[in-house]
Amino acid sequence: MIERLGAGEGRRLRAIRLRALADAPEAFSSTLADAEARDPTAWEAQIDALPTFVWREGDADLGMVRGAPHDGDPESGYLVSMWLAPEARGRGVGAALVREVIAWARGRGLRRLVLDVGVHNAAARRLYECMGFVATGVTPRTPACAREMEMAMDLRDADAGPARDTAYAGSLEVPTMTDDAKVGGAPLIRLPEPTMAGAFSLEETLARRRSLRSFSPDPISLADVGQLAWSAQGVTDAATGYRTAPSAGGTLPIEVDLLLHGVPELEDGVYRYLPAEHALRLRLPGDLREVVTASTMNQGFVRDAPVVMLVSGVAARTEPRFGALTDRLLDMEVGHVGQNVSLQAVALGLGTVVVVAFREAELAAALRLAEGERPIYLMPVGRAA
Repeated sequence: MIERLGAGEGRRLRAIRLRALADAPEAFSSTLADAEARDPTAWEAQIDALPTFVWREGDADLGMVRGAPHDGDPESGYLVSMWLAPEARGRGVGAALVREVIAWARGRGLRRLVLDVGVHNAAARRLYECMGFVATGVTPRTPACAREMEMAMDLRDADAGPARDTAYAGSLEVPTMTDDAKVGGAPLIRLPEPTMAGAFSLEETLARRRSLRSFSPDPISLADVGQLAWSAQGVTDAATGYRTAPSAGGTLPIEVDLLLHGVPELEDGVYRYLPAEHALRLRLPGDLREVVTASTMNQGFVRDAPVVMLVSGVAARTEPRFGALTDRLLDMEVGHVGQNVSLQAVALGLGTVVVVAFREAELAAALRLAEGERPIYLMPVGRAA
């Protein structure tokens, strides 16, 4: 249930914030050390100044969010300090807490509610979109927020929040303001750590790269699958969330799926790569290479490859910031990914080729891509036959 903290509960607020800062130190502008050193009276003052809503189960506080006045607009407010404990994620707790702040803002007669969200936190952004928030295209001004984007809700809009899609919003995990968690489902499959030193120099991989359209049926190891996925969208700096391929404005519209066949540790199926966790999650079981090959007008080498990578783009992540440039930027970003994977394949003793001749709607339906997620590249990968 949701409770609003009141006078005399400063110690309770402190305990929640300390747990949040220990769980996700990169998600907040303050530090754990600062919070631990803060005077007890400061916690009481925060409760007086900011409405604080807490999700409580039994004797445990498992989530928190706060409202705040806008520093430059008396008719607007902020949604701040959103955090959920791991055991509260994926159960609709985040949506319930957001609704409390929406109700608070409307009760004060505010016309607009604003929040800042990590550009890499796709799950949180989807939650806020479901609740009625839209990206404004504004980047927060403070250095601590350099990897965040602003979203806002017009509270005068009769259709704005509570959730427009409560069932979907409730299913999302929102672990922190920067964590790139995904929709719940099959368990995560952790991949071996990527190697940072290959058998060939960059110059040699460039010289060796060739398009390969004849594949051996030999399976590919899980380590090589992980290395290929990492080369496409892997995180190279945990502090910033930077990835192996550049992204315009850090909007991260690219998604990577892998159709895997014969990997010793895995069942055949379609797996989504989760960059922040360097992990896979099974989306569709079974060998779907036949139906995917049909969508390519029966280019048979797609069927033969033990790994087929699908690179897709979600325009809605980039469009609020770049407008008419979005399609061009998505195509460029997919090109970056394709080059990375092509060179990584060479370094692993493998080969690949980019396939763009396919019936887009048929392929998207076969792989059950989300609405607004457009398939752009298919890349079969394997050893030369």
